[in-house]
Amino acid sequence: MNRRMTALVATLAIALLTGCATRQPKTEPEQTPVVAPALPVANGIVGQIVTLPNGTTLSTTSADLPDLASVHPEILGLGPGGDPVAQAAGNHVEEIRQEEVSLPIGRAYLAVVVRGQPSAANSTEQSNELWLIAVRKHPQRSDMRLAYAIIGQITGDEAKAKEQLLELGRQWQLPAE
Repeated sequence: MNRRMTALVATLAIALLTGCATRQPKTEPEQTPVVAPALPVANGIVGQIVTLPNGTTLSTTSADLPDLASVHPEILGLGPGGDPVAQAAGNHVEEIRQEEVSLPIGRAYLAVVVRGQPSAANSTEQSNELWLIAVRKHPQRSDMRLAYAIIGQITGDEAKAKEQLLELGRQWQLPAE
């Protein structure tokens, strides 16, 4: 046996004789922490997770709820100031109502808008949309903000549609403010 091995055997023998090597500290069973799924990142911009009541997660697809059709998430660029709903909703839109709401993710805007067709469409058809918008700083540009939005077309009772959208908002996962 070489010197190292002899020293190791001697150390282990002393530890066994003195009881140091036989006592194990009492440990509690390890609990697995509940971790929220990681938010997606694309081009340096952190995405969002919208979970439907049935557990389905919306990303680039849309879904229908009882009083809302084509519910989908979007991330839109905004200027440094001004009304986020007006900037996010874009052209051919008349804002009917807007209210500030408090959600687990923080302050958000709930808005009802009427979207008309562009003049080139040669149509007078309109749709009523419901927007839920949370504003965050743009991670790469100080002259811009990001509007995280959940959007749907109102197809039934507006009050029920609002509650359905707010329920999605209560489960919404976004980057911190």
